[in-house]
Amino acid sequence: MASSSHTAAHRGLPLESFRQVVEEALGLGCREIFLTGGEPGIVPHLPDMIGYAAPSMRVTVLTNGMLWKGARLARLESLLALPDRDRLALQISLDSGSPEIHDRNRGAGTLSKTVAGIRLLRDRGFRVRTGTTETTHTAERMAELRPFLTTPAYTPHAHT
Repeated sequence: MASSSHTAAHRGLPLESFRQVVEEALGLGCREIFLTGGEPGIVPHLPDMIGYAAPSMRVTVLTNGMLWKGARLARLESLLALPDRDRLALQISLDSGSPEIHDRNRGAGTLSKTVAGIRLLRDRGFRVRTGTTETTHTAERMAELRPFLTTPAYTPHAHT
């Protein structure tokens, strides 16, 4: 059993082990790798992992988008200078355009933080995409995502 609680011990794949995984994956014909967690943004050597894999394959980082600030953001931004930066995508989990749904799944106040993270990363030059899982609880309200996904200035608001 594993825990992803904020109180659980931080775990992550050491850089050397990651390099071995990349080499094995390339040998098997893999051309894309997904870095996920928990939250991969808390792994201090994440930029090194991306920098190692990007010359050989597409790299997608699955993130909540809320932690990219300060030194963590600066380390990520260093990747923008790489010639293979177009192989990097940051996929941010966005459950709904409604705080009622997104925050129920991710925690109170997280929709506004997620939207701010998407904007920040996009404005800094990263290729950002969103990932949404449709459930029986969200199916009828998936249309609320359309304004956010198609309007750069969209601001989420509560729906009644």
